[in-house]
Amino acid sequence: MTISKSFDGSFSDLVENIFVSELKSTKNVFVEPTLNNKRLIIPDIHPFDVIRQATTQSISATNLSPTFVFYETRSGYHFRSLESLMKKKIINEYMFERTL
Repeated sequence: MTISKSFDGSFSDLVENIFVSELKSTKNVFVEPTLNNKRLIIPDIHPFDVIRQATTQSISATNLSPTFVFYETRSGYHFRSLESLMKKKIINEYMFERTL
């Protein structure tokens, strides 16, 4: 499955649009708002490749961070900045003991 269409809006809107109208995903999608509206022509590209390209050009509206990541967990798909991940509460800590 590939996407061939034009798009006008932010990258966060693009990611949401891909999951809702193109992939028709039933999983949750967590998308951090991005700045700057873009006008794009998507020429016959796989949906996840479009999203990966969006991670390289997105800027967070929340913290002005240009470091976006896209990943999947049991709770759904995530398109967010690294800074928003670092602000989350620590759940577990792991220690590595080196033995000689």
